[in-house]
Amino acid sequence: MKGTLIRQGLFAILAIVGLVWTQYHLIAFLEWNAGEASLATLLKFDWVAFFSSGFVNPGAAFLTVDAIIGGTAFLCWMIPEARKLGIRHWWIYILLTLGVAFAVGFPFFLLMRERKLQQAAS
Repeated sequence: MKGTLIRQGLFAILAIVGLVWTQYHLIAFLEWNAGEASLATLLKFDWVAFFSSGFVNPGAAFLTVDAIIGGTAFLCWMIPEARKLGIRHWWIYILLTLGVAFAVGFPFFLLMRERKLQQAAS
């Protein structure tokens, strides 16, 4: 029981840190690419420049490919896992992963999965 609570806390912290850290860099990208970070620049988001910047050097390309493959593997595993465990609204984790960041969707799903497993055990 104590282990599952520790894991839940860790997953919650990772989801929060993932949200804050990725959005910090998204704002920095908007400022770098468009000169400002505003709703208007977000609505005119330059997806080509954004994804191209993930391949500006071999190190960035490594991290980008790693995130793409890891995120894809997560989604392939998450959907049947959510259905098997009866996790409702599993599509939210897809939206979080693709619309916000893998660093948000994955730990948040793990948090909800851990809660569901704890529920089933008690």
